[in-house]
Amino acid sequence: MDNFANKTIALVGNAQSLLKNNYGPLINTYDIVCRYNRGVNIINQSAQGTRTDVAFYSPPSNYADIETNALVVHVTPKHRDIEYNKQFVHIPEHYTQMSMDRPSTGAISINWLLSCNTASITLFGFDFKDTPTYYDTNRSHEPHDYNAEKTYVLDLVDRGLLKYIA
Repeated sequence: MDNFANKTIALVGNAQSLLKNNYGPLINTYDIVCRYNRGVNIINQSAQGTRTDVAFYSPPSNYADIETNALVVHVTPKHRDIEYNKQFVHIPEHYTQMSMDRPSTGAISINWLLSCNTASITLFGFDFKDTPTYYDTNRSHEPHDYNAEKTYVLDLVDRGLLKYIA
């Protein structure tokens, strides 16, 4: 997607551990700031920054009531036939086909962004469920394999394709 070409990208995850850090000023320096699901609702600007340029959702119908002027990106293959009250783009389904079972919104969006000719991609607030998601701490079941996702991300970091700030 041309919107991301030659841009520095901050992918801001939803790990509760993010809120202990003061990454907000650094996050704000990136050309494009991306957030996930209900993480578009910023609760700590010093930790999370102030902007949301792209909102990755799975699926967007779950979050149709959230106010955002961000580009909304529908990540997962489910509910692609439903119309929503916001304009959005789909990540092409072949980017959802990964080597892990049921990849998360984060893993799929990383997989897609790697094809967008970005200048750089940096992850903040991803701890692969070492801490709960800060807006939903009571989830009793997670359908994703976060160990596989951690291996995937760290391999990309080792290959110089991604930066990771824990």
